[in-house]
This record gives sequence, structure tokens and C-alpha cells, in this order.
Amino acid sequence: MSAFINFDFYGAGNIGDDLMLAGFLSEFKDNIPMSCFIGRDSESQRRRFPQVAWVEDLPGRAALVNASDCLLGIGDTPFQTAGNHSMMKKLSADVDAIAGRDIPFFMIGVGAEAEARTQTDIARKFLWRVDHIWTRDEFTSRILLEDFGYSPERLSTGSDLANIWLSRAFANGMLPSSREIDLGICYYDEHTNGRDIRVLREFVREYSRDKKVQLFANETRDEKPYERWIYRKIMGAFGSLFRESRTEVFAPDYQNASLPELVNHFRRYNTVISSRYHALLTAAWAGCRVVGHGRGSKVNALAHELGIPLVENPISVSKLTEAVEHASIVERKKLEDLWRRAQYAVDELKTLLNIDYNR
Repeated sequence: MSAFINFDFYGAGNIGDDLMLAGFLSEFKDNIPMSCFIGRDSESQRRRFPQVAWVEDLPGRAALVNASDCLLGIGDTPFQTAGNHSMMKKLSADVDAIAGRDIPFFMIGVGAEAEARTQTDIARKFLWRVDHIWTRDEFTSRILLEDFGYSPERLSTGSDLANIWLSRAFANGMLPSSREIDLGICYYDEHTNGRDIRVLREFVREYSRDKKVQLFANETRDEKPYERWIYRKIMGAFGSLFRESRTEVFAPDYQNASLPELVNHFRRYNTVISSRYHALLTAAWAGCRVVGHGRGSKVNALAHELGIPLVENPISVSKLTEAVEHASIVERKKLEDLWRRAQYAVDELKTLLNIDYNR
């Protein structure tokens, strides 16, 4: 048995992608050979996940699809409208490529955005061929069932695969209360505008008068529209004030850092406000007080699942201030329930693939 991982977003710079893959692979070890095409520099992935054969050239992708005994879609949000529906189009092409071949196709730990409900036609082009899907939340399961017409017999609700790795990385639960940074902010919105920049600037200006703030990136690419680009916009108009205030900007060294090094900064925060799904989830596991920024439906769904406050758009200084004041620590029981659901999904997949648990 060999498997082709047919999601190709790994290694681009989003730490959440690594956390999901780490959770999944930690349960498979060397059970079956796995390969993945990513079409970019794969050095970071080769170092973190050597059990996967990483391929960078496009012709190699087609060969891997044809040579594999199973297709696996692992983690993230394939059901979305971002990127001109590129992921769903690639999945449709994969279904065409395996036409006539009786090989299994599974997706595990996947999510959906509410906006994807408008893409019923393109989703159904490949969903009919997916043998079983384990979603990361009830929200995604409802979209697949009610909007895409996916078979309930082939659908299970699990949770995000990152919970498996995070449960071990932060196994001690609550961390010491003496944390050096009062507030960590991970802000990203595909539609960030001048007004948002001004609001964030004023909020940070006010909050950092007597507290230490760090703006941090969970998507580490240094380009528009990601966090580091947004933070430069915030800083550019009043750089001198930032130098005088207790504010830092931080991005992990994605290309060279180990997986623990990518998330160790969460141990420094007392409170985290984030519009990034996995930054929010990691902060919860790290024992931070957390509050979500609802830039999209998947973050809203996670905030609801965690039982934490949520700042809705349009943001304002007063909304952000009030949300931080009411930020809460997520009950360990809730997090452990997420871990169990993710673990159960992986165990079910192992059963379907006839993999020895104890190998």
C-alpha cells in the first residue's frame, strides 16, 4: 500500500499546515510509503517530515497519482472559494486521473468555509469519488451534507488533526502565569483596508502604553496580504511610536525552525487575539487567555467550539479592548475532547487501510 497526499499547500509558510500534517504523521510513522507534490522548495518539509517523499516538479505529480494505491487529502480547508477555487479544481483533476482505477480516496481533518456553499457544482465533480471524509467540525459536516449532498454513510465528524500534535507539545496543560508578553496579536484578513489598519494602530497604541504587545505571524510569508505585510502597514505610519512603546513584531523562521520552535512563542503570551485558525487553537492548548477575530466562518466555528469571545467585523478599538478584557482560558476538557475526536478519525482510517496499530 502506498498513498499520495493530494493536497499541495504544505511548505508555503503557514504553520497551521505543518501542525496538521505532524498530527497525522505522528500516528502513521512508517506504516505506509507516502508521497506529496508541493511545487515549491521542499527543504523545510523534508526536514520536518522525512517519512514523506516530497516532489517539486509537476510531471512528477501525475506519475505519483498513477503509481499510488490510495489518495489522501490531509487537513486544512479544501472547500473554500479562495484562490479561484484552485484546490477543488485540482481534486477534480485527480478524480479524472484515477478514472477506471479502483483505488480508495479519503479526506481527513478537513474543513469548509460557508462561502463555499456557492460552489456546489465544482465540489460534486470530485466528492462522488471520495470514499470517506472525516471533517474537523460539525460546521463542515453540515455543509457537505446539506449543500453538497455528500452521503451521510461516508461522513464522520472528527476534529482538526493539529490537536494530536498540540496535545503532546503542551501536555502539561496550564503553563506558569508569569508570562512576559501581555498580549499577542495574530491579525490577518484577506480584505484588510485602510480603516482596519488605522483601528489596529490606535488599539496597539493605547494598549501598549502600559503593557507589552507582540504582533506575530502564523503565516510567515513576507508579502501581501499576509500578516507581516499588514504589520509593516501598521508600523509604517508611526514607526517612532512603536520604537518608544512596548511592542514587538515576530515571525518564526519557517524555513529552518523545528516544529516546536515554530510554536514556542505561544508560551510567552498571557492573552492572544487571533484571526488565524491554528494560531487560536495553539494559543488555547498553550494555556493562554484567548479571543477570536471572526474574519471568516471557520474561525467563527472554532471560537464557538472553544467557547471563547469573538470580535466580529468591522473591528473597532472598543470592540478589541472589550474582547481582550473578556478573553478566557479554554477548559482542558474541551481541548482533550478535540484530541480524542481527531485520534478516533485517524484510527478509523487505519482500520479502513488495514494498518497494524502496533507496528
